[in-house]
Amino acid sequence: MTRSAMLAACFGAALLVTSGALAQNETVNTQPADASRTLARSEWSSPAIKAVAERFVGSWRSTVPLAQAFDPIRREEAGPAVRVVMQVVPVNVPRTPDCLYLELAREDSLDRPYRQSIVQVFEVDGAVRIRTYEFSLSPKSKFMLAGFWASPEDFPRLDPSMLIATADLDVAGTAAGFVAKTRHPYPTRVSGAIEMTSEIRADGTTLTVLDRGFDATGAIVWGATSDAGIVFERFEHGVRIDRRPDGIVIIEWAHPEGTPVEPGDAIEWAYEAWVLENFDFIGSSDSLGVSAQWIHPGASTIRGWRVGGAQSTVGTNRTLIIPAASGFPEGMPEIGVPRGATLVYHIKCLSIIPKAELEEPEPDASTGEGAGESGEQPQPEAGPQPQGPSTPPAH
Repeated sequence: MTRSAMLAACFGAALLVTSGALAQNETVNTQPADASRTLARSEWSSPAIKAVAERFVGSWRSTVPLAQAFDPIRREEAGPAVRVVMQVVPVNVPRTPDCLYLELAREDSLDRPYRQSIVQVFEVDGAVRIRTYEFSLSPKSKFMLAGFWASPEDFPRLDPSMLIATADLDVAGTAAGFVAKTRHPYPTRVSGAIEMTSEIRADGTTLTVLDRGFDATGAIVWGATSDAGIVFERFEHGVRIDRRPDGIVIIEWAHPEGTPVEPGDAIEWAYEAWVLENFDFIGSSDSLGVSAQWIHPGASTIRGWRVGGAQSTVGTNRTLIIPAASGFPEGMPEIGVPRGATLVYHIKCLSIIPKAELEEPEPDASTGEGAGESGEQPQPEAGPQPQGPSTPPAH
């Protein structure tokens, strides 16, 4: 049996075992997601570190559209220029205090960040520095974190081996904020450059980022050609969140207008799924070659997804953080889910077929209407049939 077939069979069986009753009036009540929500209760090692962090944290958007490079997540070539969004939140990283999690994404694809990193603010001999870290994770494992800026309380525990320090920037205070610069170029392999420099300017209202990549001759191959840099302003995005008392977290990227799914409707999902604690990618509709399909509310699937899919319309796009009690309480070792594991699902509703369209009309005994010429009930046309999900979820 192939791994895909085993995952499909095992996951389908697990969904049946772990299913439970779902109230028909289950609702999703989202509020605007705020990247600075946890800032007030964050603890910093010194007032100087706090001052830098507070000017960095928040939701930022570039003031002008930017040319796009190759997208490693979507495996797409450069597209038209678009504004870029940066989300920065405080997170707890063991043995690495005063850290921020940073995401950069296209404004039209906030759920698909093209850069994710950790930024640490620290002091050396009384001088403040900013250190950047890249994740030593596969792109697929790292992508599990997409959207965690909206729920930093659930940010997974990082082992120091998962982070690679890339550059230090010296921080100098200004009347309104700070300026941070690298002392010298540092190695890189981004888009044909062999070295790069970085600079950040913050005044509390704007962030200006000035990154440049250089080739072996010292020529600029990407980044700012002047000292203007890329200016980011604070802005209000449309991402929403529902932090539920049962521990389920629903981050809603999109909820298009339309008729919400109702009990008895057939619904189809694209999905990806991970184990939060170890970043293990379980599977997706792409990797396993099958979407998740069921009759809403999905009596045979895990409660976390049933709750997270409530009130969906076609195109609804959500990230779900699901505690073990609403996922696989006893685990599912066949597909790599340990006992007590938290799950992360990225899900997107692909289609909804109303219940009325799934029901065959009853034949009229007096007229024969609804039956074939011989009076026999006609067979339904071949086509996709709703079925229980055969693997774990996300978009």
